[in-house]
Amino acid sequence: MSFSVRRYAAVAIRVDSASSVIRRDSTPFWRIEKLPPEPLIELDCRRVDIHPMVLARWIRFYNDNPAARIELGTRAAEDRLVAER
Repeated sequence: MSFSVRRYAAVAIRVDSASSVIRRDSTPFWRIEKLPPEPLIELDCRRVDIHPMVLARWIRFYNDNPAARIELGTRAAEDRLVAER
């Protein structure tokens, strides 16, 4: 699989194809862009003031430690992100 060349930093999160994912368009009226052939979330790093590698490590931590996801949305998650810098 190949993606078009990006001129900006982005973090791509791929979902395990064996997991249960319901794919659907997010708007009933028009399709802004086509869904990728595999489950994927792309985070455009121009929209956040965080180095892409720091953001990727932070996301990987929560991916690898499901029990810690309870702190997402709290000050603890923010502190963890700041500590990654």
